[in-house]
Amino acid sequence: MNYNLLESPDATADAGSPRGSRPEAGPAGGIGPRKLRTKIFLVAALVIVAVSVFYLAYFPRRLEKNLVRNIGGIIETTTALASVGLAAELKAGDKAGLEMVLKENCRQAAGIRYAVVEDGSGLVLASANRDVAEQNMYRESDPTQRPLERRAMYRTRTPVMADGKALGTLFLGFSFDGSIAGTTREKSMIVIVCLTAIFVSGLLASLFSGMITRPVIQVTRTAEKILRGDTTQRAKVYSRDEMGLLARTFNAMLDGFERSRRDMEMANKSLEETMHARSQEVEKEIVERRRIEKELRLAREELENRVEKRTAELSKVNEELSGKVIETRRAEDQLQSTLDRLEKALEGTVRAMSLTVEMRDFYTAGHQRRVSALAVAIAEELHLPSEKIEGLRFAGAIHDIGKVVMPAEILGKPTRLTKTEFQLIKDHPRIGFDILKNIQFPWPVAHIVLQHHERMDGSGYPDGLIGEAILLEARILAVADVVEAISSHRPYRPALGIDKALEEIRRGRGIRYDMRVVDACLKVFKDHRFTMKKESAGVIYQ
Repeated sequence: MNYNLLESPDATADAGSPRGSRPEAGPAGGIGPRKLRTKIFLVAALVIVAVSVFYLAYFPRRLEKNLVRNIGGIIETTTALASVGLAAELKAGDKAGLEMVLKENCRQAAGIRYAVVEDGSGLVLASANRDVAEQNMYRESDPTQRPLERRAMYRTRTPVMADGKALGTLFLGFSFDGSIAGTTREKSMIVIVCLTAIFVSGLLASLFSGMITRPVIQVTRTAEKILRGDTTQRAKVYSRDEMGLLARTFNAMLDGFERSRRDMEMANKSLEETMHARSQEVEKEIVERRRIEKELRLAREELENRVEKRTAELSKVNEELSGKVIETRRAEDQLQSTLDRLEKALEGTVRAMSLTVEMRDFYTAGHQRRVSALAVAIAEELHLPSEKIEGLRFAGAIHDIGKVVMPAEILGKPTRLTKTEFQLIKDHPRIGFDILKNIQFPWPVAHIVLQHHERMDGSGYPDGLIGEAILLEARILAVADVVEAISSHRPYRPALGIDKALEEIRRGRGIRYDMRVVDACLKVFKDHRFTMKKESAGVIYQ
């Protein structure tokens, strides 16, 4: 290490360093100085010069403005006071007193060089220093509007007033050489102080810039040597300020860099060995991949041939299937038409069976239709599938089909039935089952008809079934049958009304009747979605 460099911060490079070893300058590298110390000095000098120029431009002008303002104020004040003081003497016509007052004003007032008083005709009544006044042509006055111009003599004229009348004219001449000289001296002093400050500040800036940049230069030169490849260099700055901390941090960074470099060399060597082994494996993989690609290409060609052959076969089969599909669709259309006719025939048959029962019992005419409609409304409230609802509708329309074999005298008897007669009536569900069991309905219509008088607690008939052993459709039909029977007219009693009917199923809820079915029935009537008609026309279901 050349320790002379620490004492020569102005040196640009080591003696043995090549000319082109320094880093290239940036875009602005050719405009300003390259040395940090020079930059600091120039910045400090520019700041000092700027402040000095400001003082030189501001304070002399300020002094000049103050001088002119003071002169104007003195002239206006003195002229006004002198005019007022002479009014009484001029009015009395006392020339001796006028002369004395005029001279006294010139002696006491600052800056007055002459004073002349004339009457209205231009006759001089009194004067002080008339010869000076004559030399300066006192009758010619200078403008007094501010700002005043700087002059050797300021000439003014003002009327002397008394009782609103002009008695004469007062001519005054002012000279402020002393004030002007004082202001000139102050301006010179400011210039001298500013120049001295610039000189002293330049010396201090040069001294302190050297002190500040010496450690920076040492660190910079160490970095240049490391950049040229000498990684053993370390910055030797032993100060305890921020630069010393920077140098220690820089040296620690270099030590870490040196360790990292050695670790990277070892890692690089290991990586080269790994890459060599890996390259051999990759070459083997490439050979194997080429072999596999060749086999895949052959397999693809064979597969394409098979696909073409199979496609031709499928096209032929597709043509055959198209013809069969058309025939199948025609058959389906015919089948659907037949099914529609069968459904209409079935519905007509059921309606005919229902009418057969109603024709034998005048008082219960329309009963099956109303029960069927109410049962459908309850089933929809329970969200049953449409297939079950349709089967329930058919079962409700013929649920009393077993009464077709009952004597008309019993069906229309206006008094209570005997035990034997009631036992005969209780057989109508089974008789209806026997009538319907051999008909191939798509729904369990026969079993629904058989169970529509069963009760949840086993108190029903004909088999005394309990709970879930009863079909859900039969439980719905049982509730609808009870509601319609109580609310409608019977041969042995008048209609009790819908309220009595709903009260009956409410009392039997969970005992004789299914709870869910009862709740659904009550909700249908509560929401006014079902209305029971008394006449034989049936019901209104909304």
